[in-house]
Order: sequence, then C-alpha cells, then structure tokens
Amino acid sequence: YPLCALAVSDERPVKFKKAADWIGKEALLAEKANPCPHIIVKMEIETDVEAYNDNPIYSAREGGELVGWTTSGGFGHISDKSLAFGYLERGKADAVGTEVWVDVSSNYVR
Repeated sequence: YPLCALAVSDERPVKFKKAADWIGKEALLAEKANPCPHIIVKMEIETDVEAYNDNPIYSAREGGELVGWTTSGGFGHISDKSLAFGYLERGKADAVGTEVWVDVSSNYVR
C-alpha cells in the first residue's frame, strides 16, 4: 500500500484555506482531491492470540470479502485486549465499530 497522509483521517487539523503557503500543502491538496484507496484503522481482536503483520481482514458482511491486511498487532496490557493496526479498503468498512474478521493463525476472529 502506498503511504498516504490522509489515510489516517480526512479530518486532519489542517487549515487548507490558510493564506500563507506551507511545506506539504500542495501534496495534501492533491491527496484530498484524489484520496488513497485505503484507510488505517485500529482494531480490538476478540482472541487471546495476537495478530501480526499480513493477517488478512475480511468483511463480516455476506460473502466475507477480503477488505485489507493487518500491519502490526500485540497485546494491550492496559486495555487487556489483543490489538492490531491494519489497512482497509476505503468504502468497505469505514465506519467506527464496523465488524470485520481477521484471520489469526487460521482462525477467523472478530
């Protein structure tokens, strides 16, 4: 996946209408006009097994379509949950709280 600044959030605290030019303004405006095909998300995995990089992520909707890949994961000692970061295809599971399935050690978990 290409690295995109707005893949984290489209609601960045950037003032595009600011009169002065700033480094990176043109690149962000171009990216805003032509958004990345993916977003970066944090997920809570309902399992004791940790997700690592390159675990496939599937839609929980009918068909279980492949919608992304994990980039990293580990156990959150404060949250007491298995956590993972991953890329999801934009438009497939954008909303916060959207359920997806992650293939962790050949087990599909939410």
